[in-house]
Amino acid sequence: MIMNPPELTNISVAKRPAMEGDTEPKVSEPGTVALVNPGRGTGNGVAIADGSVSGAFVISGMIGVTGNVKVTGTIESAFLAKLREKFSGANPDEPIWPPDAIMQMDEGRDALVAQEFIDVFRALFMLREAGDPPPADGAEGSAKKLLAQLIAETGWPDFEAPATVPVPPPWDNTDDRDPFRRYEISAAMDVLMRLYHAKGPAGGSDLPPDR
Repeated sequence: MIMNPPELTNISVAKRPAMEGDTEPKVSEPGTVALVNPGRGTGNGVAIADGSVSGAFVISGMIGVTGNVKVTGTIESAFLAKLREKFSGANPDEPIWPPDAIMQMDEGRDALVAQEFIDVFRALFMLREAGDPPPADGAEGSAKKLLAQLIAETGWPDFEAPATVPVPPPWDNTDDRDPFRRYEISAAMDVLMRLYHAKGPAGGSDLPPDR
């Protein structure tokens, strides 16, 4: 198959079966894969790797893939990056969300955190699907309040200026950009769950896939 993807994060590349004439791959630097027998097959080399490539993995142009390739993680976009920044605060290792006032509660914490997730999903969904503005009645530090600020700052889900969160290629065409906005809603839930896990009970380690 032929892929021409945008920048992806946390890509795992499965090792293809050995082929006659193969040489041992060169040792790759972190975030890269080695080229084996450049020029054979497609004329652009054959890339193989064991395990995962961590960090950003950028592919430009066209790439021919044989065997099994596993792609995990999320596709980063300007909106998701700003959402992560807004809900993390100045120090990503100590996110400001969920609010400390909720996380320190002995009773009722789980229900309140669940409502925070619901507030974000409903606000994004209704804004994208029905054009309803996000609620403006959120308490300081709440998901409602942070999201209302984020929408005001970015213009999401609009595509053109003054909005500052364009849809990345190749989804930036009129057929694909609306579905990508829906994808961002689902990915926003992943961002929030990771922040909750980092700050919540039994947190500290990352959720799979590691990245």
